[in-house]
Amino acid sequence: MARIRTRKRGKTYSYIFEAGQVNGKRKVVEKGGFPSDEAAFDAGVAAYNDWKHGNIGITSERMKLSEYLAVWLKNMKSNVIPATIQSYGERINAINKYLGDIILQELRPRDVNHMLQELYGLGKSYNTIARTKAVLNNALQYAVYPAELIAPNPASAVKIPAKAPKNLIVREVISLERFKEIMQQFPSGHVMHIPLCIAFRTGMRIGEILGLTWENVDFDKGTVSIVRQMRYIPQQGNFMTQPKTPTSRRTIMMDSILIEELKRWKRLQAENELRYGAGYAYAYVDENSLVTVMSKGLKAGSGMKRLDLVCTHTEGKFVSRGCVTYQVRKLGLNVHSFRHTHATTLMENHALPKDVAARLGHADVNITQNLYTHVTNQMRQNTVEIIEKALNHADK
Repeated sequence: MARIRTRKRGKTYSYIFEAGQVNGKRKVVEKGGFPSDEAAFDAGVAAYNDWKHGNIGITSERMKLSEYLAVWLKNMKSNVIPATIQSYGERINAINKYLGDIILQELRPRDVNHMLQELYGLGKSYNTIARTKAVLNNALQYAVYPAELIAPNPASAVKIPAKAPKNLIVREVISLERFKEIMQQFPSGHVMHIPLCIAFRTGMRIGEILGLTWENVDFDKGTVSIVRQMRYIPQQGNFMTQPKTPTSRRTIMMDSILIEELKRWKRLQAENELRYGAGYAYAYVDENSLVTVMSKGLKAGSGMKRLDLVCTHTEGKFVSRGCVTYQVRKLGLNVHSFRHTHATTLMENHALPKDVAARLGHADVNITQNLYTHVTNQMRQNTVEIIEKALNHADK
């Protein structure tokens, strides 16, 4: 450790230590105001350790993994959206249950492997285990560099249990006949009509649908642009956030039926607003991305921006994910089933995987192909049958 000096200045004490060089000159860190020499020295040791580890709030060479993860999560808040922090926090809670009391510097690959095996034993899906491991791996990689607390990363080479179930959620492919029946249950004007129409005919994620505003619907071009999504964070509320990934930000074409459905709904929305008058609800997003509702007749506060949402209740209130999930479960379906159906339909009708990936907002065409292996395998078989018939016909 660099030498930490203390000195008395008037009635208080200061600590001093060298913190490298800037433009060839020594950089000296000094802070005063401490009541005693001992207090100044202890504060100096903590400040030096924090500086040494990249000024991320770590002031001890040895700490429990749970303590380190809390510091790491706090520092991640400036880099990712609140919904991601919420997700990271949930994964960290699972990690701490098995590894939290282990000293960071004493954590070994066998400990990480034990946690993954325990999660597998609980019946957790492959994706859940992989996401938990990914959070731990990212946090520990940060501990390697720039924090320089450990070397190497004990989670980097540990494998996810290969037998962990990969498809715990059954996503039904909804036939056109079944969808028509669903639309009869939710006719035009029903709160579920437009969200499910969009889901079935575009493959958009439910958060993207609920975050869609009329300014992103272009009737002349027949397109819809996905530039945001609505995310619910427990105990905090609904937030308007960036799309799930950079490639989720996209513009897709609408079919003629969806265009007419949206035009009809936009006219009906305007009629509803006239009927409810000042009692009609407007949705707003504040500076912290929190979505709230307020009667049309009330004045919004400063920093609040109105959201002209596509998916609303009759009285103007925005449609929540919980509302959609509840109604879809009553049908015996999963909210993702509509997206799954859209993708499957495209693949079965020989759409190129790269085009399907672009429409769904997948970051990599391999994601699309892996998710719909059952479809692509059938397509390969169809291709063999086509060539076989063609060649057999030519031989005759």
